[in-house]
Amino acid sequence: ASPSKWGRDKEGNNYSPSRQGRGNNKIPSPLAGEGRVRGVWRMIMKLRLFLILILLLIPATAFSISIGETAPDFVLKDMEGKEVLLKDYKGKVVFINFWATWCSPCKKEFPELNKFYETYKDNDLVVFAVNSDLKKSSVEDFLTKYPAKMTVLLDPGAKIVGSYGPRAMPTSYIIDRKGVVRFIHFGFDEKNDPVKWVKEVKELLKEIR
Repeated sequence: ASPSKWGRDKEGNNYSPSRQGRGNNKIPSPLAGEGRVRGVWRMIMKLRLFLILILLLIPATAFSISIGETAPDFVLKDMEGKEVLLKDYKGKVVFINFWATWCSPCKKEFPELNKFYETYKDNDLVVFAVNSDLKKSSVEDFLTKYPAKMTVLLDPGAKIVGSYGPRAMPTSYIIDRKGVVRFIHFGFDEKNDPVKWVKEVKELLKEIR
């Protein structure tokens, strides 16, 4: 039968009407599976849209560490390859800044972080700048233009970034002596953030270990 002589049954499959009625032996056309493929594709697209909607309905904070929670521990290497364990700094106030070389606000923030670190480095304050770039060479190039006085840590797989869940780059977490997140700064407000850092860190430094 020519393509023009093929019909469709109730299920959307092609068959030859000339052979209809000879029992249930419908001969499928060369395009017999076309309807099934389209059906499966529509189902996949619906499932994809459903998953996207679910993700949109979940608040961003569902994946983020919140104020009052214990800061996730980590082991990361610094630029010299030395391992740094967060738990080793319990008893100190820890300032963790997540950043990336492609982040424009980070370029403005680095000089302020340096000033902040230099002012309080001898007062039980530790500052870690955690980078999530894939290539160490990118970090080295960035630091050539924007030197860091604080400790830079490498998180190329973004595993630690994922455990904290910052909503923007940069994001800073200020952790008290007991390892609890007390303040969070999403993004960088050039006028207000440096002032807030000083106020918040002074408050935490006064607390008894």
